[in-house]
Parts: sequence; structure tokens; C-alpha cells
Amino acid sequence: MVKIAQYAVLLKCDKRAEALNLLMQQEQSLRENKMTFELLEVLQLIRQHYEVDGNEAMANKYSLLYYTTKDEFINKSRLGKMDEAKLNIELEQTREQVREMANRQKIQTIVLWGVVIIALLALTILAVLYVNYRKTKLTNSLLYEKYIAVLNAADDSPAVAADKADDSTGQEGPTQSDRELMAKITAVMESSPEIYNEGFSRQRLAELVGINIKYLSRAINACSQSNFNGLLNEYRIKEACRRLMDTGTYGSYTIETIGKSVGFASRSNFTTVFKNIVGLTPATFQKTHRQKAPTTIPADE
Repeated sequence: MVKIAQYAVLLKCDKRAEALNLLMQQEQSLRENKMTFELLEVLQLIRQHYEVDGNEAMANKYSLLYYTTKDEFINKSRLGKMDEAKLNIELEQTREQVREMANRQKIQTIVLWGVVIIALLALTILAVLYVNYRKTKLTNSLLYEKYIAVLNAADDSPAVAADKADDSTGQEGPTQSDRELMAKITAVMESSPEIYNEGFSRQRLAELVGINIKYLSRAINACSQSNFNGLLNEYRIKEACRRLMDTGTYGSYTIETIGKSVGFASRSNFTTVFKNIVGLTPATFQKTHRQKAPTTIPADE
């Protein structure tokens, strides 16, 4: 065919658009003249042209058009001289190819939507995790700064804080004698390294202060609105915070070792008491400190 030869020449001259236009004109002419054999050949060339161009949609369209035209041609018995069995086989193959093509496109669409949905879910989960992380980090930072302020307040000892407590609870307030005893107790708690020994007891504190254990308990209960264990834990946790922030001296210590160094028998007990007082676990407190600028903590006198 002359125009197909012209098409080949145009392709060699890299004039693909003109070559495709020539095939389209030839297709129209062949349809009008009902030249089915030649039309099938042109349809195949158009399909191949689009495949080379990477236009899958148009290639599929002309592939389907080719098989449809061929099917119509067979149904009109214009190929009566061909073997009927062979025609039936080819017809079934054509239909199967059309079905496979449609199924393939359907699967590709399902897969694409699946990927999109999974990506959206992943982005949503990441966004929620990031928001929660930011909230947790902010909360940890506020709790850290709040306790650092307590450590830096030179006049914020348990005894002084108790003196400022509201007496509206109806409980009897501390007497002058209680205050004097509490001052002695506070002096021992702030200066004696024995309070960080695991077996440090109320009896030993009374011996260091030089008073009867009964008066010691009364003074602590009246002035600190706490008991011996609560007061002891406050001092131990304050010292634990200093050690957690002192990377120069305690940087190689584990959390458990620091807890034991201030008198706690186990890491779990240390963590529980630390969180009740500070609001953070020891590990979170230490991590938050490392993320911030160094804070000066006054040493115990």
C-alpha cells in the first residue's frame, strides 16, 4: 500500500506526528470503502505507533478496536474461505485478550487506590504521633523547669514551705518548739551524707539531731505536713536530680546506680518515688536536661 510506504518514509525522517496523521486518514478512507483486510493492518500500525510513543491508553484503545473490527469481520462471514475451526479459535483468543486487558486495567486501578489509601493512613499516623510527641515534649519541659525552679529556690526547703501552709484544714499548727526542732532536723538533712544510706532510719535521724524519736515525728508532721519517709524522699530526690544533671561526675552512672547512691533499694522504687515528686521519670528528667542549656544548681550547704 502506497500510504503505508509513505508512513515508513515519514518515520525514517522522524516526522512521527505527520506519519500518525497519515495513518488516521488512511483508516478513515478504508472504513468508508469497507476494505477490512487493509483496515486491520492500519489499526495494528496505529496501535504500535502509540506503544512506541508510550501512550498506553491510546494503544489499548486501538488494540481493542483492532480486535472488535476483526470480530465483526468474522461475524459477517467475509472470511468464508478460511477454516471455520481456526476462525473460532482466533475469535476466542481475541475475546480472551480483551478480557485480560480489561482485568489488568481493573487490577492496576485497585492497586493504585490501595497505595494511595495506605499512604494517607501512614501520613495521618505520623501526624498524630508527631503532635503527641510535641505535646509530651512540652509537658516534660514544663515539669522539668518547674522542678528546677524548686531546686534553685534557696528558701524553699520543706520546713519553710510548711510554715507557709494554710491552717484552714483545722489541724493544730506547729508550736515554737516544733519549729526549732524542725530547723535542727533540716540542718541535719541538708548536711549529713548518712541520709543517702539505704538503711537510714527515723531512729538514726533522731540520734543525729539529739532528740527523742517521738518529738522528731511530731515536729516533722506539724511543720512539713508529711512524715519521715516523705521528708527523706524529698531530700533524696533533690540530690538525685543534681546527680542526674552532673554529667561531669555522674555521667557514667546508670539510672539504677544513681538511685542506689541516694538510698533507694531498687530502680522501680526509685522511679516511682521520683515520678511522684518531680512528675517525670529519672530517664526523662535526665534526657530533658541534656536537651536544654545547663542549669546552675546550688550545692547543699
